[in-house]
Amino acid sequence: MLRRVSQIHVQVSIIISILIMANYFGKTDLANPKSNDKSAGFTKEERDNFTELLKEANLVDSFRALNPDKKGAYTYWTYRANCREKNVGWRLDYFLLSEKIRDSLCENAIRSDVYGSDHCPIVLFMKN
Repeated sequence: MLRRVSQIHVQVSIIISILIMANYFGKTDLANPKSNDKSAGFTKEERDNFTELLKEANLVDSFRALNPDKKGAYTYWTYRANCREKNVGWRLDYFLLSEKIRDSLCENAIRSDVYGSDHCPIVLFMKN
């Protein structure tokens, strides 16, 4: 995947909308990091590997670029134990941008008030 992303990246600026079954940032993107430290999707190895992939592919997490320290901003909640109502979730949905179009980034909005799934929509705003 990295090789293909790198090949495309050389030719054009890219935006990737992706559901990632791993949470790579840690404490700010997960409601209960301590109790999930060994959970699939949140192991140290997964977080480290994804962070390395972003660096090597020269991609930027658009939400964290604009909100580096924001807590409680999740895109997924399990249906169990009223987790969504309690905002006990994970941020698993991302827009990844080519570093070269980072300056065009205006907003990455998490629409947590939109129901219909265990995930909520995310919206990316860019300027030309």
